Amino acid sequence: PIDWCERNYDVHEHVTEFWNTVSSFLITLSGYICFMHQLLPQDKTHGLSTLLTYLLIGVIGIGSAYFHGTLSILGQVLDEVSILWLVLYSAILLIPKGKLVLLVEASKFRSVIVAFM
Repeated sequence: PIDWCERNYDVHEHVTEFWNTVSSFLITLSGYICFMHQLLPQDKTHGLSTLLTYLLIGVIGIGSAYFHGTLSILGQVLDEVSILWLVLYSAILLIPKGKLVLLVEASKFRSVIVAFM
């Protein structure tokens, strides 16, 4: 794994990169708060795509916290793959609905989706 963010075990004996782990939990918290806010009855202006975006932001925070807390290979994979999921999902949201069907039918695009799942 990559080890370049901050000194290891500097603040807490059980958390490798303490401040990066704390900031990652804040990312998770912000994703959770935004997700829950979208579930309120008075805020139904967005939809499922917004809910999923906030959920993925929370997943990024969890993966990042695990990575910076442990500096394990699994943590690094969780951190990076969750970011790629959000990037891929955001790219899909930018494609007009009529064009998305054409892209999904293309074999190259299917292999990209399978690679990220």
